[in-house]
Amino acid sequence: MTMNLPDAVERWPIDRLEPYARNARMHGDDQVARIAASMVEFGWTVPVLIDGDGGVIAGHGRLLAARRLGLDSVPVIRLEHLTPAQVRAYRIADNRLTDLGAWDDEILASELHALNGEGFDLTLTGFEDADLDRLMAPLDHAEPDETSEDDDAGDEAPEPPRDPVTRPGDLWLFLGRRVHAMELQPAFVDVALRRWQEATGRIATLDGDGRAFEEVAQERDA
Repeated sequence: MTMNLPDAVERWPIDRLEPYARNARMHGDDQVARIAASMVEFGWTVPVLIDGDGGVIAGHGRLLAARRLGLDSVPVIRLEHLTPAQVRAYRIADNRLTDLGAWDDEILASELHALNGEGFDLTLTGFEDADLDRLMAPLDHAEPDETSEDDDAGDEAPEPPRDPVTRPGDLWLFLGRRVHAMELQPAFVDVALRRWQEATGRIATLDGDGRAFEEVAQERDA
């Protein structure tokens, strides 16, 4: 089987590229911002695909993100072997084929938990907050109709500590996000962090130096 493979990745000025005016895939401001954040974190990983004249075939979202970041040039791959009909079809196929895949939620949740344990910002994975809340929920939990009164009693929130670990202005990393301890009283932040750690088996860390909550607690109690 003969397959056309790109000979090289080139770097072209952004102004030399021409987005397709009839591109059916829409890119809202939120998505473009997420793509830009991904580029900052991971670098440019997928070149823009263009025809011989610089017409964009695939990569319109990345191109918009590049403009937002103020880049002057971007990596491209020229697909000059495609006919006009193939170019038009591939613009659709490139987006549609990725929609056909499915997630294994159990494996995905495990991977997200692992990243969270390393203090990684899970919003960079592209998932919405609601999806992250669902996927980062405790893996072992009882169904509502199986929960006994004793279990309900055990779920009551503990009393906030008199001498909390958290101090005003602390920025904790948990649930895969950055949570600023400013609007809540520090004592209630402590309660939320401890209960989250008990429920998930994960570790909340202090932004900036990456120290674990318990490590900070020991140092501040000393």
